[in-house]
Amino acid sequence: MMIEEAAGLVVQTSRELGIPIMIVGSLSSNYYGIPRSTNDADLVVQLQPGQLMELVKRLGPEFRLDPRPQSNR
Repeated sequence: MMIEEAAGLVVQTSRELGIPIMIVGSLSSNYYGIPRSTNDADLVVQLQPGQLMELVKRLGPEFRLDPRPQSNR
């Protein structure tokens, strides 16, 4: 699966679950600016309790999520 397809599946699944999502990083740069490739997708999501586990369940074992929570400052 290509990175664009994988990101599309994450975006689609997030929307189905009502999870706000934003594409950032190289995929966003490719669309709006200078093309570059990092072989990953950077996505920002706003999760409610329980949504992360449901997202992981629906995406399946071939997806690896790297959670980097932002602290409330």
